Amino acid sequence: MAIVLPDGIFGNETENYVRNWILQNAEIIAIIDIPLETFLPHTDTKTSILILQKVKKEKLPANYPIFLSIAGYCGHDRQGKEIEKDDLSEIASYFNKWKTRNKGNF
Repeated sequence: MAIVLPDGIFGNETENYVRNWILQNAEIIAIIDIPLETFLPHTDTKTSILILQKVKKEKLPANYPIFLSIAGYCGHDRQGKEIEKDDLSEIASYFNKWKTRNKGNF
């Protein structure tokens, strides 16, 4: 599963139950911090992409690699005007290489 979540889910104390549920029911494959501009001009919520794989609790590994990345640019500015810089496609390429080296079969 891949989902875009507000960054508050990752850090707000009141959202702890969400993080606990994720940790108890899924393996985190990747967390990708995306720029605020990604969904502008429609919304200014800071978000990240979370990629998970559902795993039965008894098969959940205690320790495993997680792909982490930060995108500085998303291909457009705050008004939605296209710009040349776009880290998201580059991150997708890095993720595919990482996936091959570390996980392979999800």
